[in-house]
Amino acid sequence: MYSESTQIYSVLKCKPTQGVPWSYKNSSPSHNVRQSYHHAYPHYHLIANTDNNKEYTIVINIESRDTDSPMVLYYIDENYDNPITSNLVNAFGDNHTSIHPADTSYKIALDYVKENLFDPSKMSTETYINGNEDSLNKIIDGYVQKAISSNADVYAFGMAYTDPDGSNGIHEIHMNQGNEPNFSNEDHIYQDGALFIHDLSTDKWTAMFFAFQSQSFNTDGNGHRLDSY
Repeated sequence: MYSESTQIYSVLKCKPTQGVPWSYKNSSPSHNVRQSYHHAYPHYHLIANTDNNKEYTIVINIESRDTDSPMVLYYIDENYDNPITSNLVNAFGDNHTSIHPADTSYKIALDYVKENLFDPSKMSTETYINGNEDSLNKIIDGYVQKAISSNADVYAFGMAYTDPDGSNGIHEIHMNQGNEPNFSNEDHIYQDGALFIHDLSTDKWTAMFFAFQSQSFNTDGNGHRLDSY
């Protein structure tokens, strides 16, 4: 696995076992999951296992650290149809035993700008005040609970990590380019995050894409924004 200092853009294929929504009332997840410095801000936590019974935590932003633009944008397609899904199945086969480096040679690396993954103009702005019923926190949990009950496969794109306590997972499940200047060092091409859910009983895919309100889809060849912030 990878340490925080040597993170590698990856995709994890796994079986979801538990969804842990952020509690706005307690300003924390509902129990003690990933609580490092990087995740002192609201995140949804999806707990999952692989075939070799190794546990991972998939950490999904539901609010930004940018107090001027705190909203998260999202697009969810419950009947997703894109060649990336076939590429994922071919890359992993029937195995759920490893994290796959998501480079372009496997044709599974994601780029919100350079690939025809979805229409960014269709992204919605989440609402999160007091964790109300329309919050992204609850929306994600609804899909996760359905995935658990149907024994679906989940594919999480983002950065692989290992915390000091030995726990493993994937974070940065969102667009990773077009950032404001203070975060331009995090800009990359073909390294965007997302969550895919494959219902094996119906062979239908649900795709979930996330971006921060402060990010721009107008980027150059290195993923840096071309417009002003």
